[in-house]
Amino acid sequence: MKRECNKLHILLICVALALATIIAFEPVRHNEFIGLDDDLYIVDNSYVKASLTREGFIWAFTTAHAFNWHPLTWITHMWDCDCRSKKKIRFSKRCVSKSRQAGLCSEMDC
Repeated sequence: MKRECNKLHILLICVALALATIIAFEPVRHNEFIGLDDDLYIVDNSYVKASLTREGFIWAFTTAHAFNWHPLTWITHMWDCDCRSKKKIRFSKRCVSKSRQAGLCSEMDC
């Protein structure tokens, strides 16, 4: 009986945390996009715009472009450009909900 109570308790905590997260971040859906450094990261970056390539992958791990060393961010930008170009769609606000922490969103086409 105690084990079932613990499982129910854990489930309720998980549901409460999920609801709190959804409520806290729901207003983000209504925010406008701001482009502070998209020129450095996506628009004027030939490696990122070329999508996932061997050269781009090597570049991501060996560069400090834009005064930062963050290879996983570069690779996710490349991956997103690759996916978006294949589907012929633009980056959109729905991207915010799934990948904002990785910096994948942009209003620019790749």
